[in-house]
Amino acid sequence: MSSLFARSTKSLVRELGRKGELLPVDSLNSSPRLHPFCLVRKKHKLHPWSWDTPFIPTDFSLLDVLEPGSPVPEVSRSEPIHIREKVTAAVTGAMSLSTGLQKVMGSGMVTHSSTLALQTLRVSPHTWETLVEKRKLRMPRPSFLRELQSRKERESLYVVTEAMETLQDTTLQSLSKVEGAGQLSFLGPSHFKGQCQSHVAKEKTVIVPRGSVLAYRVLQLVIKEDHWAPMAQEWEAVGFCSPISALALMTRKALRHSGCSDLAHGICRASLGWGRRTEIQTAARKAPGEEPDFLGLQRWAGAQLHDLATLPPDLRYSLLGALQELLRDPQALQELEDMLEQTLYTGLLAQLEGPGGSILSTLRDLCGNLSPSRVRALLCLLGALVVLSDTQHCLLAESLGRCILAQQLELVASILEGNFNQMEETAVSLRQDVLSSLQSEDAALTLSLVQSCELEQGPSLQLVWDPEALLQLSALCGALAGLQLLACPGPRPS
Repeated sequence: MSSLFARSTKSLVRELGRKGELLPVDSLNSSPRLHPFCLVRKKHKLHPWSWDTPFIPTDFSLLDVLEPGSPVPEVSRSEPIHIREKVTAAVTGAMSLSTGLQKVMGSGMVTHSSTLALQTLRVSPHTWETLVEKRKLRMPRPSFLRELQSRKERESLYVVTEAMETLQDTTLQSLSKVEGAGQLSFLGPSHFKGQCQSHVAKEKTVIVPRGSVLAYRVLQLVIKEDHWAPMAQEWEAVGFCSPISALALMTRKALRHSGCSDLAHGICRASLGWGRRTEIQTAARKAPGEEPDFLGLQRWAGAQLHDLATLPPDLRYSLLGALQELLRDPQALQELEDMLEQTLYTGLLAQLEGPGGSILSTLRDLCGNLSPSRVRALLCLLGALVVLSDTQHCLLAESLGRCILAQQLELVASILEGNFNQMEETAVSLRQDVLSSLQSEDAALTLSLVQSCELEQGPSLQLVWDPEALLQLSALCGALAGLQLLACPGPRPS
């Protein structure tokens, strides 16, 4: 299952009717860094087939890069919004066989509940106009801003303009119950009959502190020479499109007053354009010679990850062990991706301690130099991993220890293959042969991993396909493919 917090934030955005405009916060750890004026970054997509890149919170605010003094920017606060949700899903099933295990019956129920008291924090267009006119960039530039700008060819900088904040401590609850019963009958020299029952209940509670951000909105931040401005492309920032907004006109006016008419013209011209959707299948249709289906995604991922399979067994298992450690440390995982991208772009290699340092040693060639092809292959895998949630990272780390990546990859691939271009909700049957090949705990772990991609449980061995699950499910498929390439083939070194 997806994390209780992430499920609640996505449900909130749907309830407010602002899907595609507000971004749900996927981790409680990220929440303090997503208040108005906080800076976030987003990497550019390098390949048309790749999964979308996530927004990455930073530890800095726009106010940290502007000259101090008045005016103090205002943040408007809405009237309180109260939302109470309780969702219950129940599943029952039965199976009969002619010999041996005669009858099996089972049922399951999952209940999610939450009561939210929220307010909207918003920076108005007038406040942006005043800031652009009155507050200049701090000189000299702060070191963190210089670092962020050094990556402008590979990623963009955004500023939070709106946030949904909790007004009180909030309790999120989830209760799941599973019951089963079976009858046994063996007809032989000694007749035997028996029956069994099982009952499992699991309750989970998450306390969300007062003042936590559950959803937010961003604008791209444009910095050129001594001038700055928020770009009026709220919808394009999240993969959709929007006609020109009032903020675009405001920005143009303010920048003209500041003597930077070229930047103003560029921003407003961009605001008039239509954005592009970032779903994988749309990008695929625009790629000449690439078919918009799962087989095309497989070929692309296979080509990108090929160099991982050519590593000697000892290096593969060393790399796999280091990645397993990093899966439990999302920040270190993100830092490794950033460093490798910077190295590939500049040729300068930084030093890392711990698992990151072990990974760097596996990427060197026989002459001791960093191998660009190995770095690119690992970046493809890391790009898939950073898209996944903290919960999915933990599930993957546990799956590595249980050696069940191959079965998980087979199951995820079967779901994608049949639904890659499916744009409507529909029932998806899970491959029973794959699940039956796993121990019960491994099967439960695998189901949790798949369901964490926003796929809800349906009747029997079925899930409800949601078209929005494509991005995460594709990233999960890429991550499993890369990790499996490292795990097999070859005997483990003694």
